[in-house]
Amino acid sequence: MLDHTEYQRILRKLKASQGIEKQWKGFLYRSSAMEYANKADFMSGEGSFKNGGRYNAVGSFKAVYGSLSDHTALEEAKAHAVYYNFPGHTVFPLVLAALDVSLQKILDLTSRETRDRIRIAKNIILDCDWRSEQDKGREAATQAVGRAAFVAGFEGILVPSAADRRGKCLVFFPEKLLKGSNISYVNKNKIMRIPRKP
Repeated sequence: MLDHTEYQRILRKLKASQGIEKQWKGFLYRSSAMEYANKADFMSGEGSFKNGGRYNAVGSFKAVYGSLSDHTALEEAKAHAVYYNFPGHTVFPLVLAALDVSLQKILDLTSRETRDRIRIAKNIILDCDWRSEQDKGREAATQAVGRAAFVAGFEGILVPSAADRRGKCLVFFPEKLLKGSNISYVNKNKIMRIPRKP
């Protein structure tokens, strides 16, 4: 995978920007295909590690994608079908679960002040065709942002939703969670009963 030309600049900006990190606490909604809807996989980040995502290139690092509302979570889930001109119903069945999240160090890219400090335009976040770039063997601009945040030690990034322009998403990095941060299932005794495929 060819590094994005802006990666090193973004990483330097993040490392040099004092006080740019924020705490975040709230509920996160995550949808998953049936194959990953089990306790071992649902919050592992393996799916995006194998296939890539808007903020992590294939094979780069693990990232777990969630949304701040159930509506946005479903719109994000349907985005893959929409991109390839498949009917929206083809993404189903899905499993939708809520997570109780408390993180100490996130990068808030919904904040214009934060975006200005690292010189990332909102339209790049929303309109980047990361699938096309990845298919060509190039790291997309949004993937460069995600990797820079990961390397700089952030636990995750808060971002505008590309699928629901009124929504927000939180992408967290399981390998970067700090001591004292917590992510747990809501109603965990009622969910994730689907066995993992052997």
